[in-house]
Amino acid sequence: MLNRFECIGNLGKDPEIRDLNNNNQVCNLSIGVTEKWKNKANGEQQSKTEWVKAVIFSEGLIRVCSQYLKKGSKIYLSGKLQTRKWQSNGETKYATEIVLNGFGDQVIMLDSRGNAVQEQTVVEPTLDDEIPF
Repeated sequence: MLNRFECIGNLGKDPEIRDLNNNNQVCNLSIGVTEKWKNKANGEQQSKTEWVKAVIFSEGLIRVCSQYLKKGSKIYLSGKLQTRKWQSNGETKYATEIVLNGFGDQVIMLDSRGNAVQEQTVVEPTLDDEIPF
């Protein structure tokens, strides 16, 4: 079985970081994922934005989010899809969220706000030697 969710989008607000009772922290993100297409009938550009909620429990990812992310930041997110259930005023409520708390979960910054993105360059070796045949 595979439970993996991936998206690229922009933060709708600054990361919300809260302290939990067990001396750990949690970070909540709201990510706008926009789909764009051209209307076949009139050729106009169309778009639709879905809002995805993410909950991060990983200490390292929370640190990165608090230091480098802010409203509008473009990110890649990879985690598990999870639905939680609770009671509010006698009514059952549900929320489906992307949970990042383990190995393989990722938050990758895709823009250069605050120098958050570090570029890696692959250097190809040059061959100065003559071919021996």
